[in-house]
Amino acid sequence: MLKPRELRFILQVEVEKRVMLELSSYTKLSQSETVNKTESENESDSLEISEKSTSSSEDPIDLVLLEIGRKKKKIKRKYKRHQMDRVRSFGGSESYEVSSANV
Repeated sequence: MLKPRELRFILQVEVEKRVMLELSSYTKLSQSETVNKTESENESDSLEISEKSTSSSEDPIDLVLLEIGRKKKKIKRKYKRHQMDRVRSFGGSESYEVSSANV
């Protein structure tokens, strides 16, 4: 079985790969949007504003960062549970378990 450090490293590498992939796809998308906007300058200003507002509310970078935060929280919870199980299996004191749960 892998150690927690190894798991963290593997997860960090996978997350970085996904982030880079998302960023590269996002930059390609934004570049294609700017090309489309320069080609279609005859559109009204209101349509351009609505396009910008929808793209900013669904910003892929923000979504990726939120996903990374959620994954980190899940990993921390799992790690804490694992630590608590280890303390209980070795007959740790109840006061230690309570204090580590509050931290």
